Amino acid sequence: MKRYTLIHLTDVHAVADGLLHGRVDSTAAFGNALDAVVAAGQPVDAIILSGDIADQGDEPSYRLVARALEKAAGELGAAVVVAMGNHDERGAFRSALTGDQTDGQAGDEPYDVVTWVDGLRIVTLDSTVPGEHHGELSAGQLDWLASVLAEPAPDGSVLVLHHPPIPSVLPLMDGIGLREPERLARTLTGSDVRIVLAGHTHSASA
Repeated sequence: MKRYTLIHLTDVHAVADGLLHGRVDSTAAFGNALDAVVAAGQPVDAIILSGDIADQGDEPSYRLVARALEKAAGELGAAVVVAMGNHDERGAFRSALTGDQTDGQAGDEPYDVVTWVDGLRIVTLDSTVPGEHHGELSAGQLDWLASVLAEPAPDGSVLVLHHPPIPSVLPLMDGIGLREPERLARTLTGSDVRIVLAGHTHSASA
């Protein structure tokens, strides 16, 4: 089975004009992170962003991120996988970041897609609820996920969503995590999903 190198970045909170909360140049920090990955000179199969890509969900911020991703991915020969976060806006996300070419869905529908990197299947689920900070997955999304995973991929699958299906150690996150994560767990039981990548909590956990 082939080994894959995935670069997982999350919660970029890019701001096209000014600083995030007037204090942090989040867009430059994202660019610096990508530059560090390229400078490492190691093979990379995919760059994965698990949501909250633009702090205000605006097209100019998505375009900045898209340009940085295109440059880095081009130099690395890597695929790009992006997921929606609670700060993201589906229409602008699709039009300015993905080019509305990857899923064929309407702009306001959940962004659920499958990306193949050789024999590795990367499944992106949209756990966002427009206007809310917590996450949910509908019965339809879980049915779709089950149908996707019904046939194992040659090198297994990776699941990407914004809201982690595990509790956070941060009290701030109480009440704004993924609702009913056990439903997702049941869908994944017996599947070829090897890892779930998420963001949202601004803290590292596994």
